[in-house]
Amino acid sequence: MSFDKRFHRLFPSDLATATAYYDKISVDLGDRLRNSVRDTIRMIVDRPESFGFVRDPIRAAMIGGFPYLILFIVEGATVYLAGLYHVSSDPDRWLDRDPIEE
Repeated sequence: MSFDKRFHRLFPSDLATATAYYDKISVDLGDRLRNSVRDTIRMIVDRPESFGFVRDPIRAAMIGGFPYLILFIVEGATVYLAGLYHVSSDPDRWLDRDPIEE
């Protein structure tokens, strides 16, 4: 079963901030991050239950090859993508954001 997806209104800003950092190093590296995020979102939407809980009901998916994760929740047939976070950032900041706020 594939789930619908909804992005938090700040998710695009999270992605822009992360990719801007890697684009300064190398455009290819920034592109790799964008592609890894896209692939991870696809995996989340295809099988959200395969990802572990950070704090119930919030789940996390690591971005392959980068120190970032996506936090999300599942409600019914919808995956709410709350944000893209660097793993060394403050976890309280991750969990303060309402995942369902679009």
